[in-house]
Amino acid sequence: MNLVEMLYKTNLLVMVGGDPIPKYPSNKVYFWDDYQGKFTAELTFKKDVKSIKLRQNKYSEGKFSLNIFLE
Repeated sequence: MNLVEMLYKTNLLVMVGGDPIPKYPSNKVYFWDDYQGKFTAELTFKKDVKSIKLRQNKYSEGKFSLNIFLE
C-alpha cells in the first residue's frame, strides 16, 4: 500500500495501492476493518489517488469525513 490513514483511535484504516510492483491499483481507495480483519469497502476512481485525509466528526457520534485528492 502506498498511502494509509487511520481514523483517530478506531479500527478503521483507509488505504491506497500503488507500490512499484502494485498488488492493489493506485486508483482505488480501500477501507480495512482491523477488528474484522478484512476489507469492508472500496472506492474506484478514473484517475490515480494522490492523497487521502480521514478525520472524525466532532459534532456527530460515529461519523467521519474522508477527503480524497486525485491526480
